[in-house]
Amino acid sequence: MEFSEIVCRLREVLNNLVRQVDSIYSADTKNNKLCASFTTIHMPSVFSSFADGLTVFLIMDEIIAQNGHIKHYASLFMRMLNAVKMEPVKFCMAAENVDCLERVVNQCDGVLEIGLFQRFVQDLMLNESTQKLRSNKRFLEENFFCLREGLLDILSRLDSLKEVPSERRRIVGYMALFILQSWLTVDPPEKKGARVIVEVLRRLPVVHADNNIRFVLLDLLLAQLPPSMTSWSPLKEVMKESAAIKNHYLLKMDEVLSRDSQTIRASLTSWIAAFHSSMSPMMQLSEAQATLEIRTKQIIQGLLLANRLQHILRSTIDLHVLFEIPIKKEKLKSLCHVSVLLKAVENVFYRKHFEISQSLPHIINLVQSHIESLLQPVKAQLEQDLSRRSQPNNMTFLSSLTRSGKDADTKAIDSLAAVDLALKMLQGGGSDTRQVVFHLAVDVINGTSGHLETDHSRVRKLISKLALIAEYDTVVGAVTNCSFLYWRREMMSTWFSMVYAQEDRALWLQYLVNAFCDGLRLLKVSKVNVSSLDSYEMEIEKSLANEIIEPLCRDIETDLRLHVHSAHLKGSVNVNPTKTGLRDLSWYLQLKPLRISSKYIYIKSRVENYLNAAFYNHAAMAPHDWKTYSEMRHLAEQKYGLELDDIHLPGQKLEQGVDLLEIMHNIHIFVASHTYNINTQFLLDDHIQSCLVKEYRFWKGNKGNPNGYPYERAETVKKDIRKVALGDGGLTSLEHFRHLISEMGNALGLVRMVRSGGLNYSSSTCGFVYDMKSRVSFEDASRELNLQEAVIEAGKILDKSLDNQYMSLEKTNYFKILTNVFSQELQSNENAHLREFFLLVPALTINAAEAMLEGKDKILKRSRDAVNAIFTDDGFVLGVAYILKVLGQETQFDSLHWFTSATQHFKKKIFHLEGDTEAGQTRGGLSGLNLWNQKNLTVSNEETQNLKTDVRQLQKYLAELELIQFGFVCARTFLY
Repeated sequence: MEFSEIVCRLREVLNNLVRQVDSIYSADTKNNKLCASFTTIHMPSVFSSFADGLTVFLIMDEIIAQNGHIKHYASLFMRMLNAVKMEPVKFCMAAENVDCLERVVNQCDGVLEIGLFQRFVQDLMLNESTQKLRSNKRFLEENFFCLREGLLDILSRLDSLKEVPSERRRIVGYMALFILQSWLTVDPPEKKGARVIVEVLRRLPVVHADNNIRFVLLDLLLAQLPPSMTSWSPLKEVMKESAAIKNHYLLKMDEVLSRDSQTIRASLTSWIAAFHSSMSPMMQLSEAQATLEIRTKQIIQGLLLANRLQHILRSTIDLHVLFEIPIKKEKLKSLCHVSVLLKAVENVFYRKHFEISQSLPHIINLVQSHIESLLQPVKAQLEQDLSRRSQPNNMTFLSSLTRSGKDADTKAIDSLAAVDLALKMLQGGGSDTRQVVFHLAVDVINGTSGHLETDHSRVRKLISKLALIAEYDTVVGAVTNCSFLYWRREMMSTWFSMVYAQEDRALWLQYLVNAFCDGLRLLKVSKVNVSSLDSYEMEIEKSLANEIIEPLCRDIETDLRLHVHSAHLKGSVNVNPTKTGLRDLSWYLQLKPLRISSKYIYIKSRVENYLNAAFYNHAAMAPHDWKTYSEMRHLAEQKYGLELDDIHLPGQKLEQGVDLLEIMHNIHIFVASHTYNINTQFLLDDHIQSCLVKEYRFWKGNKGNPNGYPYERAETVKKDIRKVALGDGGLTSLEHFRHLISEMGNALGLVRMVRSGGLNYSSSTCGFVYDMKSRVSFEDASRELNLQEAVIEAGKILDKSLDNQYMSLEKTNYFKILTNVFSQELQSNENAHLREFFLLVPALTINAAEAMLEGKDKILKRSRDAVNAIFTDDGFVLGVAYILKVLGQETQFDSLHWFTSATQHFKKKIFHLEGDTEAGQTRGGLSGLNLWNQKNLTVSNEETQNLKTDVRQLQKYLAELELIQFGFVCARTFLY
């Protein structure tokens, strides 16, 4: 319906215009005295507007011809309408509405058969009110005169920087006037006009009217001219040379692309500098007019440059598509550069939009004042001539216009009225209505007086300048519009890849994105559905990702990897910029976010997300390489300025072999595959078992003894275990067993550190969170307050985050997990041999104290064995505490009162050594210390010194034993 309304309204307007012009140029002037003064004037503005209307019909015909589905769907719609017509009530439609819709569809169907333009021409010839056009020679002469002069005027500026926007589209309109002329008259055009038509066909075989609408002028004439014109000799000559003309035009456009693009680039660079300078807000009142003159010149120059760039870009691409000739790579680069330059002009106009908007009213007034200065002398001359008409002897200008004095008065009055009307139209803004009336008045002035003959060209230039300035926003949008690239989307990936190949052109990206985003504006004007808009937007984003972002991510990752590996794997990876070249990829990371209609694409953020995910995934799959990815992260920050997150995977306990954290993450799998039975081979040894059974019987028989487990029995157990064969490294089985327990304790210590670190991080992140024990739901609270869905969703996400935080604080007690998992297995009947483990702890404690004293002594020595020096071994006490906890033997061990018994034993020996003055031969070491044989022997000085040394040694043993006791108490605290 909307299409039908537009066509009907345009047909009515054009028919009305034709009748009016026919009436003006009618030969019957006696019955039309009001128009007698205008029969000899030329009205190019009227015929130009008529040509614009005919161009709309031709463009609509071309749109319909390009869309092959219209006729098919129109046929289907007609079938459906027949069904609706039979049962309108079923489809909730009134019968009269169905009939109206059927008439419109029939009209559209008739139009689709012959075309809108041909339908209008036929109606014009068959209409009774316009049939006399064929006999109105004056109308036909004026029509051909205006189209010939219009074409000559356009050809004088064609393919130059003086070419005005939309002039090429006007050529199509003049060709439509020529076609109409051919249908209205049987006579061929005169030779002068024919030469102009042929020149247009030779110089401009293809015209691009709007977006992807193109007209091959020769094909247009052959399709629309009457059959009799096909034998017109000038047209025949052009038909013979058609292929050569097209090829020559394509070669010419390729040459223009190579030659003029550099010239235009230089002109554009100087224009941008001059434009920014002229638009400076600093301006004195004394220089206001000069500044406005400069701004006018710069604005028009920028519009003409953009128009030229748009023509080169659109014509070159479309001609190669039309003639099916591939574009060479160098030409593609030049076309890419032209599109960037075109959007750069748009960006300059956009950035200075505020200053231009402030200047436009003053510029329009300035141009109007210039035109007014040319019309005022004409007005004064006309008024002077009219005042002298009362003097019969004076020869005035008006008397030279006509032989009849009455006609002279009429024309003088009409000329003066036209001048007054033109001056009044210059007193306001440059609206469309004022410009139409002004152009008509100027046509009348030019036709009824000769005063403007010398300044006519200047007036035309000022009028053209006024039209550009008055329609500034529309013209800027038209000359910088790249929506025609929507039909050339295959070039998107090619241009993006070319930009990525040369990093110094990274700044081109936003301009290229803007060029292809113009297609979104076209889709919005076309009122397509949202899915089509999203699809095209996703196509641009996907092309950017494939050609820019993904290669950039890979290249940066490769560069970081090569730099790190070249530092660690010398000789295997060589990075030589002099041979491989050096690319500064940071250009792309310094770009501002690229805007694509409703979203922004921040390349730096995309790269950071990619590297964060890559480093995390690689570190998770190969935990032993975490240091490498940590170095790559720091290098990315220093070299490219990327702000990457921590890898989020803590450092490992081991760089090779089984890692503790992996075990903790998969504890259930570890328990299923490893029944860790605390060195079963050691405790299943017959000698060990018999020793432990003997001690178990002793413990059962002296369970209530308050003195605790005797120190001497622990020494005996230690000596008995020494009898077992030595293991690897010359260590006894007891020492091997102690090392194993220490390793277990060290692993548990790392678990505690991880737990403490997690608690510290969780506590810091929860510093401003409400009391987590209250468990208030933000989602429920948002629903109760009837907030928006987005707020409710945000509350839901916050609740989930807080739940995860609570789990990390309260539900990740690794000690408890390890204890519960292993207790069930180790306390089963299959591990009954472990029930006497607590009786082995005293002997292990003595062995640990001796090992610690030996390790501390090595710290002060510089022997080869100094590398084994230690000053602490809390892993042993934590391992013992954990094993007792897992085996459930804590109460049994406490009943031994072992640390109390051992402390009393050493204190008693120290007391006797310090109090006795006689001593027997002493022997160092806990296992073989015999301090006294007899109390009444006399002790020498040397023996006294030995005695003091023994006291100090015993004190060290006692201190070490107390440290083990304190560590054991702390370790048991961790496990609760």
